[in-house]
Amino acid sequence: MSKDIVAVVDENDKVIGVKARDDVADGDIVRVAVLWLENSKGEVLLQQRALTKKTGAGLWGPAAAGTVEAHETYEGNIIKEAEEELGLTDLTLRKAGKKLFRESNAGFGRMFTYFTATTDRSIDEFTLQPEEVVQIKWVPKDRLLEMIAKHPETYVPSAIYWKELYY
Repeated sequence: MSKDIVAVVDENDKVIGVKARDDVADGDIVRVAVLWLENSKGEVLLQQRALTKKTGAGLWGPAAAGTVEAHETYEGNIIKEAEEELGLTDLTLRKAGKKLFRESNAGFGRMFTYFTATTDRSIDEFTLQPEEVVQIKWVPKDRLLEMIAKHPETYVPSAIYWKELYY
């Protein structure tokens, strides 16, 4: 049971209340920060979400992501998540955009704020948090959209925004 307190926002990302993460209900919108990580070889780092995750269990998603707690900023959250999930520190972040996403089977919405960064670390230089991440892999960016089109069921539903945000 999570004791995290998250901000509940409206469709304009204005805070309208706070709730325990486990009390988020249908119709609520929570904040989520997302990290898109690329390297100089034209590859994107993807992570496979832990099989125990409440949403998106086992699916491939961006390098790191996290629900923003009520006391955090989007940027502060993604810095924390990158360190916790991947062992990454000292990233230079660039804001890539913001999107409201309502997943039909999750019941609540997510206000995503997307960040990008670059690193040339090899896979063995990352330290994964097993409770969050099963595995990571570098994927050629020029093939990723084709991979998602062929097997959309293996990616997080919000992957539909990747083309618009990162290409």
